[in-house]
Amino acid sequence: MNRWSLRIRVGRGRLRHRLVRALPICLVATACQAGPDAAEFTTEQVALDVEAHVRRFERANSTLDSNEIVSLLWPEFRMRVDGRWTQYGDVVEGSREYMGSLSAFHTVWTDLQVVPLSSRFAVASFSFRDSVIASDGTVTLAQGPTSLVWERRGGTWKMIFGDADHYPVVTAR
Repeated sequence: MNRWSLRIRVGRGRLRHRLVRALPICLVATACQAGPDAAEFTTEQVALDVEAHVRRFERANSTLDSNEIVSLLWPEFRMRVDGRWTQYGDVVEGSREYMGSLSAFHTVWTDLQVVPLSSRFAVASFSFRDSVIASDGTVTLAQGPTSLVWERRGGTWKMIFGDADHYPVVTAR
């Protein structure tokens, strides 16, 4: 049996599974299969649509618009931020609270790459550099990478998954 096969053994009344390495790839390929709107699918159009939504998300952060941020998330949204998992409800509550505690949020997103996976899914990845000013005047500088998975349902693009890591910005003295 090779490493790509699925082996199921029954022994001593126990069912043992050895999962294949190809299983995650099969699941992604199945999820990304063309749906009913496949006739409208062009990689160029998906890339343009998703880039426009990423820029909306960037503007929402810069303008402290937590309602706009939330409007760009599907209810099943999950994200890994600095190694910790968060989900939709946490993001809804957390972004409203966080944005309300700030007086300014300046962010610059660079090197945006959008990779269309199908007519329904795309990955957007970029680098950010944030300068955040809290209401008490505390300034926080951070930078890092972000990747977002966008899903289109009924013609509407929203995020379903994300990953972001924040690193301190080292300033020259």
